[in-house]
Amino acid sequence: MATRSRRWSSWRISTPAPWDAAAVIWTLNLDATPIYAVHPAGAFAEAGYKILRDALRAQIQEGADIVSVPGAVGGNATLESGQVLPLIVPALRGMHYWATEPLVTHVLGARPAAAAERASYDRLTAGLSNFLGRVYYDMRNLGVTGEERALNYAATNAIQIAAVIQGTTSDELELDTIAVKRSPVCRPDSECYDVELSFFNPNNTNTADRVHRFSVDVSDIVPVTLGAVRSWAKRA
Repeated sequence: MATRSRRWSSWRISTPAPWDAAAVIWTLNLDATPIYAVHPAGAFAEAGYKILRDALRAQIQEGADIVSVPGAVGGNATLESGQVLPLIVPALRGMHYWATEPLVTHVLGARPAAAAERASYDRLTAGLSNFLGRVYYDMRNLGVTGEERALNYAATNAIQIAAVIQGTTSDELELDTIAVKRSPVCRPDSECYDVELSFFNPNNTNTADRVHRFSVDVSDIVPVTLGAVRSWAKRA
């Protein structure tokens, strides 16, 4: 399974020293509520704890507030408060942390110097930020089901989403709905879902919506996208 938190925390205010990292109960929080405990294990456990320490440092010093932690549930952990949490053994290749604004800048590049180009850039920035905000905060989930994992991965793969947002922004369209459904066709021994983004024209609601769809395979611990993004017009 895979999940993503909206905040990152540990039991210490400062970043734990390397030799203390394994003694700390690392938690994934959804807002102020702990939802998972994270416990790196195996040959690369030390590298996993380093990522956790770096993520906590980025949260405190750089404003990072989003993390992705794919992994498998391997038991439970009891916090000092008595709360019992599912324990995730993370897959390190899918662990990342970031803040939304720097991510958008990284994907779209620096703001243009020319005034004529800045207006288009600002609309694109607003569109991408709106999509990420919708997934992070409006459609937040525990990442348990295949649909939830596909949706969470869509927000993690911001570069692919940026290509969709760029096309809809140039047509002055706004994001309407985000839907996830089981793919009717999937490769053998896989679990595939279609993520559909529907955009509407706020200046003329009588026109057809523009739908963009891409498929995500969540059969592995770290999901992957399949094929190219498809788009078409659809009557609302």
